[in-house]
This record gives sequence, C-alpha cells and structure tokens, in this order.
Amino acid sequence: MVSFRKSNSSIACLLAVMSLAIPSQVEADFDLVGEGLCQPAVGVQYSHIAKSNVRTETDCYNACLGVNGGENPYFRGFSHLGMTGLRSPNSGNCICHYDAGHLPPVESTGSEWTQRYDPKEGFGSSGKIGAWDGQSDLACYGYVA
Repeated sequence: MVSFRKSNSSIACLLAVMSLAIPSQVEADFDLVGEGLCQPAVGVQYSHIAKSNVRTETDCYNACLGVNGGENPYFRGFSHLGMTGLRSPNSGNCICHYDAGHLPPVESTGSEWTQRYDPKEGFGSSGKIGAWDGQSDLACYGYVA
C-alpha cells in the first residue's frame, strides 16, 4: 500500500509514475512509501551505504540485496535518485538503509560502495520505515517483511 505524508497531487503523481517503472519483483518485496530518504521516524536517521551510477530503481534494489549476500535482518529499504534529465552530480545514487549501528561489514560491500554513514548517537534509530524527508527526485522504498 502506498502511503503519503501529506495530500499533494504532484507528489502523488510522481510516486504513481515512479511505481510503474518498477518490475513486479521489486513490488513484491518493497512498497513505494514516499519521496526522499527513508527514515524510521521524523527527525531520525538510518545507517546507510551508498554508491553512484546506479541507473534504475531495479538496479538499486538488486545492488542492496546483493550486499552481504542479502542476509541482513537490519536492512529496511532503499532510496534511489534517478539519472534522467538534468540532475545533480548525485544522479544515480543508490542508498541502502539499515537500522542504526548495523551496517554490513566493509568486506561484504566492495569498493563501489563509496559512502558509509552511521548517525551520531541519539540521532539514529531502527525499525520499519515510518517517515521520509521529502527530498525531490528521491524515492523511498520500504522492505515488506
């Protein structure tokens, strides 16, 4: 089920169009939950790893599941910034979200994952995706357990 933080037809339209581009396998495991970076709650963050030049949401999905052989009970979902049109230098970023403090080991991610982030104590959290930060051009997909 797709849920929205606020009633805004432009966000609803964007999310509806983006969800059409996702193959059914991604839809089976993930729900498109909002626009922006996924968050466990408003104002708190997940730990994450990120890599660039990931062309599609499906590629991001596969990249995140490929980390640590797909065996990480703390994996919560992913955010993707598409590569179409005139976008920022961050176009094609794939961001895999994990409960705070539970990033996969460096040796399981490989050198293509150029960013590792663990929020400072008191700013990180865990659990199902409960919010998103509203950044435009980013889509938040939550893992369906």
